Amino acid sequence: MRFTSVWKHFPHADQQAETLAKETLLFQQKFNCDFIKVTPTGTWQAVCMGAVDEPLNDILGRRAVKAPFINVTDDWLSIPDFAQTKPWALEEVIRTCQIICAETKVPVLTTIFCPITQAVQLAGINTFMNHVKQAEYEVKAGIDKITDNTLHAIEKLKETGIKGIFFVTQYRQPHLMQPDIYKEFGEPADIRCLQKCRDLDFNIFHIHGENVDLNLKPLPDNCLLHIEYTPANVKHMTRFAGDLKKVLTGIPISEMLSCDTLEDIKLCVQKYRNMNRDAIAMSPACVIPVDFPEQLLKKWVSVLQEVAVEI
Repeated sequence: MRFTSVWKHFPHADQQAETLAKETLLFQQKFNCDFIKVTPTGTWQAVCMGAVDEPLNDILGRRAVKAPFINVTDDWLSIPDFAQTKPWALEEVIRTCQIICAETKVPVLTTIFCPITQAVQLAGINTFMNHVKQAEYEVKAGIDKITDNTLHAIEKLKETGIKGIFFVTQYRQPHLMQPDIYKEFGEPADIRCLQKCRDLDFNIFHIHGENVDLNLKPLPDNCLLHIEYTPANVKHMTRFAGDLKKVLTGIPISEMLSCDTLEDIKLCVQKYRNMNRDAIAMSPACVIPVDFPEQLLKKWVSVLQEVAVEI
């Protein structure tokens, strides 16, 4: 198969399984991607554990936490257990995947955020960093519970017929979190989650950001790496010990929007292809804006599929 796809948020529709599934399937009908990425809200796992979110009303259609669950250090010890609570947001994502998988033969991936990203969402970055210094035991216990919840979610989502997980980390960025803190508090949980996905057809590890730490532990054989190809990230690729063929080149959204014609797109694609000629596919660096011009996006998908390697 090829690994060309594009994805976006569907604000408001992403609050219910039926509407998110409908919008996702309509999007696939328009753009005929090689795989479907289910994109629930970026906060859905934190909401499952007690955070309260709200729409950002931004161009990407995102939501953000407005009321965290973690306020004092003891709160890390009271994170709910998904197996016991069966949170509604998880049930909606499960149902979304069930509907989509029943309606299509195209491989389906769904989005899971890594435990340390969820931890920061539950507490806020400042509270999280303060608690790391003040209450290491409590924070690690909380992340262990978050990891157990994530593994539970992955297991339930496997039962829907999905072919893989789109696994996201947002804090493997040194300017947001010191690498030694991420390696101690985040990396072991990432490894557990990716190992849980080893029996799926393929998974994608998306490391979000323009200047990320790529000094990674080896990824499972069925896992692709997806990063934005910024100058800093291209420079950091020298630290990546994995197979460059398994790196999905993320083209910055600003560059995608700056292309008006098919020829513009081909020139842009060639520029990024030259940065990693081994890559099996290219894609947007992250979610596309909700108002990305439809005809322009169709041109992008067609060109990206032309250069993708079938394996």
